[in-house]
Amino acid sequence: MRRTTVLLALAAALVLPATPVVAQEAATTETTVAGGATTETTLVYKTPAVSLVETPPEEVVQPWTIRYLVPTTIAIAAILVILTVIQYFLKVVRTRYKTVE
Repeated sequence: MRRTTVLLALAAALVLPATPVVAQEAATTETTVAGGATTETTLVYKTPAVSLVETPPEEVVQPWTIRYLVPTTIAIAAILVILTVIQYFLKVVRTRYKTVE
């Protein structure tokens, strides 16, 4: 069972990339030399294998939520961290040691 699965996956990996090449339509042209002895056949594809349409990138306008709420949230979080550090220092570190008089 496992061997057949591996063989099927390998066959699919080899066959699937070749399918666009097979799917192209080709027209044959024959050229005859003046003596009539030589005939050349050339394949001319009607359509390219992959057609790409290049579009310029659109300018993305950020919504107001990203422009205003995200920086505000980051600023508030930074202020809260600073206030928490100050509060920890005042309540814990300051009362940990006592001076002897």
